[in-house]
Amino acid sequence: MGYSKPYTIFAGAGEVIGGVLLLFRRTTTLGAIIICGVMANVVALDFSYGVGLKVLVSLYLLLAIFLLVPDLTRLMNFFVLNRPTPAANLEGPIRKDWMKTQRLILHLPVVFFALYFFAGPGLNGPRERGKSPKSPFYGLYQVEAFTQNGTPATQNDANWRRVIFEGKSDMTVLSMDDSMYYYGADVDTAKNTVTISGEYADPDSRSQRSADSDRSSRLPKSILTYSWPDPDHLEFRGNLGGQSVAIDMRKIDFSKFTLVSRRFQWIQNNGPFYR
Repeated sequence: MGYSKPYTIFAGAGEVIGGVLLLFRRTTTLGAIIICGVMANVVALDFSYGVGLKVLVSLYLLLAIFLLVPDLTRLMNFFVLNRPTPAANLEGPIRKDWMKTQRLILHLPVVFFALYFFAGPGLNGPRERGKSPKSPFYGLYQVEAFTQNGTPATQNDANWRRVIFEGKSDMTVLSMDDSMYYYGADVDTAKNTVTISGEYADPDSRSQRSADSDRSSRLPKSILTYSWPDPDHLEFRGNLGGQSVAIDMRKIDFSKFTLVSRRFQWIQNNGPFYR
């Protein structure tokens, strides 16, 4: 999903617009309808693809449905039964005319508070991540050879298949069975060394990551030397987990990925991509 910027903007705009409409009594029903559509899609994605936020997004969907309960009869009459639908009663618990101005004065700060403290971090997060330093090895690598103690490692599920370098001190390893392992990888460009530490596997949540980090903090750090035989190949040499290793990796060109190279297609009615 993150590949498509237009879709990401479209889905995010639906969530934001629906959420803002919930802040006003006159537009609550419209906002709840939009949120129901958006969150139903998110719930279906999370359950279908095993995303670990199923309970939270399901709660959001149920809350949006709860907001629609008082208008279910009106919505049924309008959308299904084709019957006249009376206007909704928008009177709140405070009905005295002298409180209308005071209520508006109190309402607007609540709206601005919600937008600033909840939407603000969501907007700043991607900007900050975009500015964060990247690893000197930044990219995706295919492991072409993995030697332990002078012997080529057998092709079992625990062996490295691909390596991802993204953050300044991060390294992610995909094993042959597609399990993901996360390491700290501090690169010293002056000495041509990389210090690998802190292995933990498949973090589904911050709490699990913390527990795994505590467990893995006892693992000794491994210092390996690295070299670039050419711009497309990276080699590690040294001791990893108490074993002498030689790891040869080839950098993968993102631009050759099918999802990126095909770009947008107006019409697709034949060929290998038609389903």
